[in-house]
Amino acid sequence: MVDTVADQRYNVRVNTRAQNLFRQALELDTRDRAELAVELIASIDGSAEPDALEAWADEIERRAARALAGETTGDDWKNVRARIEGNLRAG
Repeated sequence: MVDTVADQRYNVRVNTRAQNLFRQALELDTRDRAELAVELIASIDGSAEPDALEAWADEIERRAARALAGETTGDDWKNVRARIEGNLRAG
């Protein structure tokens, strides 16, 4: 597909606008950047199931309680990453 001059101008404007927004976002504190990221992802993914947020909060609480009670030690990040990469390679 060949870009026309108009397409190229559009891409420059959009990319410049996105870059400017990105630079502005980087000036936010960590919490505000995180909230912005969540909102941006949600705007792409569409609306979540009504009970999804509550279900995730419950799951996080359950996992944190198990960790704090010493019922689980979790997995080392290197091992988890290696397992994920292996799964991705395997398809």
